Amino acid sequence: MTRLNDTQRAALEPFINGARVHDLGSGDLIVTRELVHMGAEHVTAIDRHPARSYNRRVTCVEAFFENYREDVDVAFMGYPVNWSCGLAEIAAYARIVIYIGKNTDGTSCGSQALFEHLVDREVLVHVPDRCNTLIVYGPERVERDRLPEEHAKLTEDDKMWSYEELMRWKPMKQLKEFGCYVYVDNGRLKAVPENADGSCGDESESFEPESSADNHAAFMSAANEALGTNFDPAEYPGL
Repeated sequence: MTRLNDTQRAALEPFINGARVHDLGSGDLIVTRELVHMGAEHVTAIDRHPARSYNRRVTCVEAFFENYREDVDVAFMGYPVNWSCGLAEIAAYARIVIYIGKNTDGTSCGSQALFEHLVDREVLVHVPDRCNTLIVYGPERVERDRLPEEHAKLTEDDKMWSYEELMRWKPMKQLKEFGCYVYVDNGRLKAVPENADGSCGDESESFEPESSADNHAAFMSAANEALGTNFDPAEYPGL
């Protein structure tokens, strides 16, 4: 199925088995067949081109996404197109959204409108891979950091990311009162000075907090709160 690895397939199956799934952009029904094989109770295969159902558990619908108004419980989006076509609107009322695609190495899957919606939803599964990334979004709206794939799609400078580069990307939190941004790198707390305009400085200038600083305890407390971490100040004695 869309080049899933074994880890991705195992993570996906609990959301398909016994579910009523909409395969959005079903094409020649190859993925639809896989969904049925994984135990879907029923698959509604939607595509702008006509297709013939081969199984009583499959309903084929010829429609454009922007014109589709039926209830959707589990929305499956495999390598969605990167322009607005109604998928974001369907995602908005689907209980579960399953995304398989990639936004690296010259490939772009999913419109900006789609990711602007998804970025505020809870993430139930996230399994990245060079071939494609699996993300399962739940129904709750939450405040969270962007996933790398979301960042690649929503970054303002339209940067084209390589897979290696995107996997090294780290969400950063600004600590205005300390004039820096903080992030976690290989399990360690790091900070980057902010620029004069308040933007994040060059990561090459990153540093670890030092206990010799007068505001060390306050800095560590603020960093932990911003990142949702629990770093022990005593682990950062400085140089």
